[in-house]
Parts: sequence; C-alpha cells; structure tokens
Amino acid sequence: MEHDITHELAAASMKYIRTDMEGLGVNFIFLGFHLRENYDRGYYRHVPLPGGDGFYHNFYQCMSDYFGLSRSTISRLVNINRRFCSGTMHLDDQWKNYSFSQLSEILALKDTDSPIPVSSEMTVKEIRDIKRLHSHPLPIQDSLESSPLKPPGSREPLPLCDVAQREKKEDSPSTWYLYRFFRHV
Repeated sequence: MEHDITHELAAASMKYIRTDMEGLGVNFIFLGFHLRENYDRGYYRHVPLPGGDGFYHNFYQCMSDYFGLSRSTISRLVNINRRFCSGTMHLDDQWKNYSFSQLSEILALKDTDSPIPVSSEMTVKEIRDIKRLHSHPLPIQDSLESSPLKPPGSREPLPLCDVAQREKKEDSPSTWYLYRFFRHV
C-alpha cells in the first residue's frame, strides 16, 4: 500500500515539474521548489527507467532524461530555492525584485554575517564585479612597518610622490556599492 502511495507522489512530483517548465515562462521559483522536493523526498527513486527495467538511482540522471535539465541548472535552481526562499515556493521579501540571473550570481557570494552589497537595480555585470572583489579581497597591511616601500624596521617616512590628481568622474552604481561596503572593512 505504501509503495503505491510513493509511486503516486513521485508521479505527481514529476507532473509538477513538467507543469512548471511548460508555462508561458518558466517559473524558476516553483521549479526549484519542486526539484528540491523531489530530491529531498527521494521521489526520483520511484520513477521508472525508460523501458521499465527498474527505477532511477540518480536524481540528476532522472531529471536530465525526463526534462533535459543539466546538472548545473538543477543545482542552481535548487540552491536558489534553499537560499532565497526559506524552503517555500516564494522568494523571501528581500529578494522579490531580483531576477533569476541576479540570484544565480549572488549564490556564489558567501552567506556571511555582513550584508551582501547588492541591490535589485544592479546589472548582472555589476554583481559579478562585486563577486570578484568579494572573493579576492585586496590584502590589508597591518601597519606601515610591513610596507613594501621601505625596509622592515625602518622608521623613516615614506617618500612623497609628485603625481597629479585625476579629475573625479561620477561613480557608477557598482562603485558606489563597493565604496559603501569596503569603507567599514
């Protein structure tokens, strides 16, 4: 009896995923939720292999065979649901105005205690720039003692340079966000 119920749930899960993909526009939030549910509950293990010779043992293979989804796409959809939807079928309030592309880029930013310096008005390119800076921060020197411009232990002041200042250009949105983020670091 339980075996039949599990098969019915697996069939329903596959139907939800197909419905999510066949709409006017793919609803990536619903699709991520249903993919995650299928994986977490192991429904794919009750989906028959083509030809009826058993059942799937690999979630990614099942989704690829049935829906043509790549492993990276599945992973991205499921991880967006995990991180930005609190396990529901709806984006958390702070992420509602973001696109799939923006959320995909933000996924790579570490989820730390400090707020992520991005906004829904930023382009994907601007988010990638922040991601690059966030993943490869510039080294911070602890003191002038470690400056490469003078020998260690030297108490002499650094030499002054005669360099003309460039005219200040108007900051782009990404520069503004980077400045705001790194001024407190």
